[in-house]
Amino acid sequence: MDPAKAAFFIRTGPNVFAPTNMTIGPWDANSQHGGPPAALAAHMIVDSSKADGKFLLSKFSFHLYRPVPVAKQLRVQVKPIQQSKNVWHVEAVLTTADEVDSKLVARGEGLLLRELGLKASEDAELLKLASGLCDAKDAGGVPPYPHQLADLKPQAKYTSWMPNMPTYNSFCDLNAIRGNDAVLDLKQPSQSEIAARVEGALVYAAPRTWELVRDAEPAQNPPVRLNPTLFAIILADSANGISGILPFGKWIFTNADYTMQFYRAPRLTGWDGDGANAQPLGFKFRSRLEPANLHGLSFTEILDTTGLAAISTQHLCVRPPGGISSL
Repeated sequence: MDPAKAAFFIRTGPNVFAPTNMTIGPWDANSQHGGPPAALAAHMIVDSSKADGKFLLSKFSFHLYRPVPVAKQLRVQVKPIQQSKNVWHVEAVLTTADEVDSKLVARGEGLLLRELGLKASEDAELLKLASGLCDAKDAGGVPPYPHQLADLKPQAKYTSWMPNMPTYNSFCDLNAIRGNDAVLDLKQPSQSEIAARVEGALVYAAPRTWELVRDAEPAQNPPVRLNPTLFAIILADSANGISGILPFGKWIFTNADYTMQFYRAPRLTGWDGDGANAQPLGFKFRSRLEPANLHGLSFTEILDTTGLAAISTQHLCVRPPGGISSL
């Protein structure tokens, strides 16, 4: 299979990555969807901590400074901001890999916490203690995982929110739970819930794993395979599109950033490096706009079979395609 149809990026050098057509976003065929470069930054941040023991990504923020081009290679520079024994702050800066006039396009920042590595008996005791301190009723309870949605029929596949991304569309299987493409009342929050499962076959029926990065020289570096955390980061960037309040094509509602807070890493039954046979992740997307100044906020809850795993927010910049003067 063509590597460009099996991965979002091809590694072409140390910390240099060439985007494939899998990264094309909904607003412009020349610009990437925000999810793939965000996942690339998150992977590089987590990978930088491996030599010092096991750290867990607890918070990830991604800032988009300009459209991320599809036609240009990206250079990712990772550096620590502050490190202690148990807490690391690390950033990943994404620039175009031009020899001359390289441009800053995005920056990711991760908060990593060292995993305690408790024994099963200690973990159970801590869980019991935490349960006694937290009253689920006071907290509103843990949102239920929509088990019945894993068995939705193929005709329920939810793709109308991203009509301009046929290649990106192929990397995952989205099933609608609730939500539609109707124009909603601006005074009311929109909501859309989906269950998302990575497909084992990206283009053909032959079983394959989805990859974030594939090396131009496969013998040099193993592929960077998807894990539930990276998948959550990619899909969370779609909150503004899936729960869009305004009609697609008549309005642009891009996000300038997004931040993810991980309660814990998502855990999915059947995940063995290939998401095709795993339980899907559940995403609850909501968007809200302020009509007076055309700003907005998207909010996402990410669930696995045991409950809430993470939350995410996006700040939205809303405008018509022709600019404010066209109103």
